[in-house]
Amino acid sequence: MLSADPIEVSVAMPDESVESPDDGGKRARGQLARRGVPADHVRVAERSGWGETAMWRFSVIVDRRPSPKQRRALPPFAVVLPEPGTATARVRFQWPRRSLTDAVAVSIVAVERVGLRAIRVDAYDWVTMQDIADRVHRSRETVRLWTLGRLGVSGFPPPLNPGQRNAFFSWAEVLAWLRRGRLAPEVPDEEPVLVAANLVLQLRALTPRLSDPSKIWRLAGTPRLAEAPLDGRPRRAR
Repeated sequence: MLSADPIEVSVAMPDESVESPDDGGKRARGQLARRGVPADHVRVAERSGWGETAMWRFSVIVDRRPSPKQRRALPPFAVVLPEPGTATARVRFQWPRRSLTDAVAVSIVAVERVGLRAIRVDAYDWVTMQDIADRVHRSRETVRLWTLGRLGVSGFPPPLNPGQRNAFFSWAEVLAWLRRGRLAPEVPDEEPVLVAANLVLQLRALTPRLSDPSKIWRLAGTPRLAEAPLDGRPRRAR
């Protein structure tokens, strides 16, 4: 998951590589993989035609594979990757933006402006105990004791799939717990932008099926959500 104050890796890239995210940054992704960080979720400081620029990398899953015309209408920073075994596609973005929030919002608008529907963004939020151990550089046994309340502060977040043999947890919730307990300070403090974006996209898609959606939207506690399209369809560009 990306952060508001993310890990930065310097990668020397030629000017034309901006349009092809996979051409460069292999060394950076290798460094991140060894540190337990998802390869697509990092801000990379790259030397491009604009000089030193912060590039946000993430993927947006869309409802179908774009037509050639839709592909041409997408921003030059977008790379379309078909999802194997499905009719959907992954649009990988690499944006030179000031913040992740801005990058995600602009990307969702970009795919919906060409007639696609954003289903979700890759947040890598569902994690196992082993995933948590890898990300915080602890043993799996330590994480298991955290989940049982035998180590660390109380209130470790419950699994997302209670009662199942293989438990999954929300990394955003685990990270908040780590911060509260002042554990694993070396792990970057991540702003859960992608997780929040997914919740909004999911709620937007489910709203037409609700008999009284206004009450559900009000639970969010902010009137700004009411400004989002509620029919689950992308707005046409004016």
